[in-house]
Amino acid sequence: MYIGSVDIEGSIAWMLQTRVAQAPTTADAAPAYRIYGPDPTATMTSGTGTMTGIVDTQTGLYKATHACPAANGYASGKTYFIRMTYTASGSKVETYSFMVT
Repeated sequence: MYIGSVDIEGSIAWMLQTRVAQAPTTADAAPAYRIYGPDPTATMTSGTGTMTGIVDTQTGLYKATHACPAANGYASGKTYFIRMTYTASGSKVETYSFMVT
């Protein structure tokens, strides 16, 4: 899922709804994320983290914000991918993408 664009040196923010059988469910632990660049063989510098939650007391709704500075390898015109993992009645994976402008 494409979540938008962010200016170089800016920060991208996103949310993740964790679920089991399409029903909102609180994860066993906060979801983790890794950000991959145009070369998907390695994560970006400082490209890992843990999402925070629960947002606005909503079951299973987590959020994250991540800075995209050129010093960490981000470049204008490139697409990046966020891979999020969590456990809630089994392992789950979600993937989002964004572009740096």
